[in-house]
Amino acid sequence: MTLVERLIAFAILLQGLESLHLNGWRWEILCPEIPRALRPFTRSHAALARVQVLAGFVSFIFPSLAGTVIMLLATWLLAVRWRGTFNGGSDTLTVHILAACIVARIAHGAQVGAILYIALYITLSYCAAGLFKLRRHEWREGRALARFLKRQGSMPLRSWAVIGFECLFPLALIWPASTWPWLAVAVLFHAANVYYFGLNRFFYVWLAGYPAILAASRILHPA
Repeated sequence: MTLVERLIAFAILLQGLESLHLNGWRWEILCPEIPRALRPFTRSHAALARVQVLAGFVSFIFPSLAGTVIMLLATWLLAVRWRGTFNGGSDTLTVHILAACIVARIAHGAQVGAILYIALYITLSYCAAGLFKLRRHEWREGRALARFLKRQGSMPLRSWAVIGFECLFPLALIWPASTWPWLAVAVLFHAANVYYFGLNRFFYVWLAGYPAILAASRILHPA
């Protein structure tokens, strides 16, 4: 879990640096929609981003319960200020990983459960995305991928490659020999998403959970 903690701390550090370059919505607009008790903690977008940067930097070097709790609170408060997750799935996974790390540090003997939880959550996230695409004509025919890539026509082979990768990702846990290959493909998959779509948060946050998948595979299939 220590490696997961360091990697998610690095992801939080990058998220904070990214947030510092964004202009938070005007407080006068947001204030009425934020619970009164949380307004003192969400007023400054820049302050929350700086907390993320500092907590992420310190936690990357010295993982601790306090650091992880601070990262979780700062991430949650930023989501409250944005009236929902700023970056969708990556922010949601960030919260789940941080929460699992906190439980692993607080509850005696909960480390295995935290590892399995992170691994299962990530595995199901891929599979659910693949099944969603599988049900859509535009994805099966390759038109959706072509539209995202701003290409003319359709890209059925590449589209089915994405669908197959996501739908079959559970093999990473079910078939131990395939764990490393699936994770290697996953890294390339997210690297491509960064290149084509700028989804850098997804790359670092999902990467933070990969050590849990490796550990879960060993737990589920002991030699």
